[in-house]
Amino acid sequence: MRGTALVALGTVLALGGCAGGEDFGERPSEKRSRAAVEAEMLGQVRSVTDLTGSTLTDLRVETPACDIASPGRLWAMIVRGKLSVPRDQQAAALRAVRDQWDRENREFGDRRIAPDGSLPDGETGHLQAGFGSGNASVIGGAEQDHLDVIVSSSCYDAVKGENPARG
Repeated sequence: MRGTALVALGTVLALGGCAGGEDFGERPSEKRSRAAVEAEMLGQVRSVTDLTGSTLTDLRVETPACDIASPGRLWAMIVRGKLSVPRDQQAAALRAVRDQWDRENREFGDRRIAPDGSLPDGETGHLQAGFGSGNASVIGGAEQDHLDVIVSSSCYDAVKGENPARG
């Protein structure tokens, strides 16, 4: 499952335009405070938590740099957590999230839910979709009683005087 979560994270970052090592040169980026970005990302996590009716555990927030040519100029935020959902209820929880994201007209990168022959053995589903300023993924793995949720922001320019990496 760890490998699956890492692949999903790579997909989230690449689709969000924040794949590590990209150089965005002079491309304009929205100036935002770390607090504003974090509030939006946590709102996305809360929405998924509410849709699944589960409890969120192991919440982690990271703020990596998006660019290497101008270190400290562009940032992204990644929020990860685990949603406590028994294995036999994961497909239903994933369908609830997928249906809400469909109603919101989100653009999906992945929307597979078991039974789906393209999923690795035992996995209950992979959802990945964009929202206004980022991407969200919800992943159900084999042999686990939780869903992984990963939300990442698009790259943003920190407000003057703020270093998002320091929290």
